[in-house]
Amino acid sequence: MFKVSTPPRLFAIVSLLMVIVMVIATGLIQAPFFRQSIIDREAAIVRDMVNALAMEHAVDAADFRDYTNVDAARRFDRSFGTLKKL
Repeated sequence: MFKVSTPPRLFAIVSLLMVIVMVIATGLIQAPFFRQSIIDREAAIVRDMVNALAMEHAVDAADFRDYTNVDAARRFDRSFGTLKKL
């Protein structure tokens, strides 16, 4: 019916198995790298957005030292209210 022992078919089967093993191995090796790269890139985007919002609404280091101050709380709410909604 289906003869596996012919050289071309045996070569094709071995080649297919090697390709499958290489795809799986490459995926297992590269997945953590790409996952970490995506997380690092998203962290950089969020950091830049927070810095831009803080600069836009004049949040400074004194606001972080005394964050219970009414003016500081108002500036934080204006600056980072959008982030809280996200």
